[in-house]
Amino acid sequence: MRERHNAEFRRIIASLARTDQPTLPAFCRFEKFDKGLYGCSEMFVNGFLWLIDAGIVRRDVYPDVALQRLINRGEIASEVTPATLAALHVAGRIADPMTADDVAFLRRFGMLRTDVDWQSGRLTRTGRTYSAALTPGETFEAMCAACLGTTLTGGVFMHGGFFLGPRRFYQALREMPAERMAHINMSRIRYINELLGHEEIAGLQRTDARFINTTMMVTLLGAAVSDGLDSGQLVSGVGGQYNFVAMGHALPDARSILLMRAWRTKKDKVHSNIVWNYAHTTIPRHLRDIVITEYGIADLRGHTDEEVIKRLLAITDSRFQGELVAVAKANGKLDARYQIPEAQRHNLPERIEAALKPWHDEGLLPDFPLGTDFTDDELVIIRALARLKRSAEHPLELVKMLVESTVEQVFDQKDVPDRYLDRMGFHEAHGLKDKLMRTLFVGNI
Repeated sequence: MRERHNAEFRRIIASLARTDQPTLPAFCRFEKFDKGLYGCSEMFVNGFLWLIDAGIVRRDVYPDVALQRLINRGEIASEVTPATLAALHVAGRIADPMTADDVAFLRRFGMLRTDVDWQSGRLTRTGRTYSAALTPGETFEAMCAACLGTTLTGGVFMHGGFFLGPRRFYQALREMPAERMAHINMSRIRYINELLGHEEIAGLQRTDARFINTTMMVTLLGAAVSDGLDSGQLVSGVGGQYNFVAMGHALPDARSILLMRAWRTKKDKVHSNIVWNYAHTTIPRHLRDIVITEYGIADLRGHTDEEVIKRLLAITDSRFQGELVAVAKANGKLDARYQIPEAQRHNLPERIEAALKPWHDEGLLPDFPLGTDFTDDELVIIRALARLKRSAEHPLELVKMLVESTVEQVFDQKDVPDRYLDRMGFHEAHGLKDKLMRTLFVGNI
């Protein structure tokens, strides 16, 4: 939306902003992507393909230190000119006169035409020879006119280790034009997740990097819990999360971002995902950086424990803020006089839902922004089953729903397409359980 519907994007951000206190740190940006982004992910997922199709992931990087450094400095652009050769020579990447290795390098990245060759110290193309010297003059200009390429080639805007997604994702990859496919490089996991062994080139490619991961819980001191529980039970592998967080601190101007939901339900009880402490840690507190929940962004890097606590409380669900404030004060980590600002005391799901509803109704915030393999019929069924699942957690509500569904179907003679019933096996319900389930299902369509 930021790239394709920037005006609407800005309107939504403005509508969500608090009036007496900014919710977004100063580093947040709202304009269109001027240079585009470069993607680097262990798992190349469907979302990256959407970013590529939207023209957002489009910034090429190159597997050559000198070339990438000159691009980063703005001394070489995608358009090839005589100045391109001059910059490479000044940087010491090519010699004067050019050698056979220099010609191979320049040809590989489109700076010389593909049919240019090097023979006995001179360039050859279509039966004619040219000086390999870089000294300005008529011979140099003649060589450039005949041998220079037009734009850089061999760049990559997406590095991935493996890919995973819905059927449409694989179909799109199969149908992708070869020219675009060439910009996607399936690489070693080590190259993506590590700096060790290729620090210089990786650092040049990953300029102003944002390393994004999800986590399950965050403590008020900034530690993250992503792969296991305090019982010792493992939820998942750590994967490249620690590596990405470490790179966020190791590379200049890079940041580590952890995303999570502020709350969850378990056995019909609501729990906060921001807690005082937890007996299992994936990311230690000394690597804390940026944490994002549905209630805002907490920039934690370089701040004291007390300031970190205040910033995390600002993006905590308000149903748990009071309890967490009390614990922090009891442990001497928060001033006894501190009170959560009024603007931060309304972090509730219904506020988010109400704030986003106008944009959802306009079609700007669809339920599946990256598409889905579900058919329209399947989506209707899924929503009905979701409502049933929520009601099943409350026996009295389930009974009420059953009565209302029965009355609705008897008196309103609710008509549900047979294909929904066939899909669920309810078209011919015989036993009492099947009949009850059919009644509930039809009542929630």
